Amino acid sequence: MSANEKKETCYFSHDANAKDDFKIMLLIEELGLEGYGIFWILIETLREQQNYKYPLKLLSVLARKYNTTLAKLEVVVRNYHLFIIEDDCFFYSSSLNRRMQKMEEVREQRVLSAKIGAQKRKQKQLEQLKQLQINLSINDSSEQMLSECSTNAKQIKENKNKEKQINMNAENETEKYEKLNQKLLNKQLSKDIEIEKLENLAVSKENEILI
Repeated sequence: MSANEKKETCYFSHDANAKDDFKIMLLIEELGLEGYGIFWILIETLREQQNYKYPLKLLSVLARKYNTTLAKLEVVVRNYHLFIIEDDCFFYSSSLNRRMQKMEEVREQRVLSAKIGAQKRKQKQLEQLKQLQINLSINDSSEQMLSECSTNAKQIKENKNKEKQINMNAENETEKYEKLNQKLLNKQLSKDIEIEKLENLAVSKENEILI
């Protein structure tokens, strides 16, 4: 049993002016403070019972335990309308029962409130966990998109570099072809010039012979 449970088990509310109740005043008048003490021993004993009732046949046990007589206990139980006797077997205090009922209702309300509070905290934790998972998912998606964008940009850059290299190679090949073509043209032109010179020389010699 925990300290809190022990404290609740031993506790019950009690009016500070209980001594001024006319039934208690009559009890004190006839039995003195001993009778008043017996009354509270009986109340405390009832409080310790599970159903707040106590067997009449066990009053003798209480008398021995608290150093009084069975007759005095029976007088307090039966003569001052402080207790109710049930089937001549048990006795209980209606005042104590009312107080304990209120106390149990408060305790049950506290337990219910604690359960509701725990459920709300659990629900809040679940919602926070769900939101965290959503945020992580969003972050993962964002990182994936950034990674894909970076990869695409890199691929585009590589493609542009390849295209540029191809264009450069094509320009180089074109330039080489043009140079080669120009060289061949120049060579052919030189050859034609030589042929023309030879033809002119041959014509000149024929003319000389004819003269």
